[in-house]
Amino acid sequence: MVESLIAKQKESAEAAKKQQEMADKAAKKIKELKSLSIKDLEKQVKKKGLDVSGKKEDLVAALYEQSALEDAVEARKTELKQMDVQELGKLLLTKGLKAGKQKKAMVQTMLEHDAKRREELRTYEAKVEELAVKKKEEFQSKTGAELKDMLTAKGLPAGVGKEERIQRLIEAAKKDGEIDKCFVHAARDARHRELQAMEKKDLLSLCQDAGTDPLVKEVLVERILSYEEDAGQPISKKARSSR
Repeated sequence: MVESLIAKQKESAEAAKKQQEMADKAAKKIKELKSLSIKDLEKQVKKKGLDVSGKKEDLVAALYEQSALEDAVEARKTELKQMDVQELGKLLLTKGLKAGKQKKAMVQTMLEHDAKRREELRTYEAKVEELAVKKKEEFQSKTGAELKDMLTAKGLPAGVGKEERIQRLIEAAKKDGEIDKCFVHAARDARHRELQAMEKKDLLSLCQDAGTDPLVKEVLVERILSYEEDAGQPISKKARSSR
C-alpha cells in the first residue's frame, strides 16, 4: 500500500512537472512572438498559410495556435513511429482505416486521419457559432418578458437586461444540446441533398464500401406500399388484371 502511494505521488509530481514545462514553453513562445513587429508577424502568417489579419494580438494568437498544433502533430508522429507494426495496425483498424504492411505508410495514414478529424472539428465549431448567431437573432425579436419566461421554464435565473437573458439562453442552448441538434439536422439535410444528386452506380459503390445492403427489406416494403397506394390496388392483382 505504501509503495502504491509513493508511486502515485511520483506520478503526480511528474505530471505536474510536465504541465509546468508546457506552460513555460507556451509563455516563452508567446513572448517571442510578441517581440516581433507586425510586419514580421504578417510574414510568418503568410508563410504558414494562415487566413488571419488585424491587430497584433490576433496575429500572435494565430501563430501561437499554429505552433502548438505543429508541436502536437510532431509529438503524435513520434508516438506512432515508436509503436510496432502490429500495434499500429490495430489502431488503424479501430479507426476504420486500412492497415497495410509498411509502417511508414501506416503512420502517414494515421496522421492524415487525425488532420481530417481536426478539420471536421473546426468546421463543426464554426457551424455552432453560426447557429448561435441565428439563435441570437431569433431571441432579439422577442420581448424581455418572453425571454424571462423562457429562462424560468428552463429553471435558469431570469437576469435583468435583455442582452443578459439572450446570452443565458444561448449558453443554455449550447449546453443542453439544442444547437448540436440543429447542426446534426443541417448536416443530415446537406448530406441527403448530396446523395440525391449522385448517380445510382456511385450510391451502390458507397453501399459496398460501407458493407451495407442497398436492398433492405424495410425499404422495399415501404416502396411497394407507396406504389400500391398510388395505384389503388396491390401489385399482384394489378398484374393479373392486365393479363
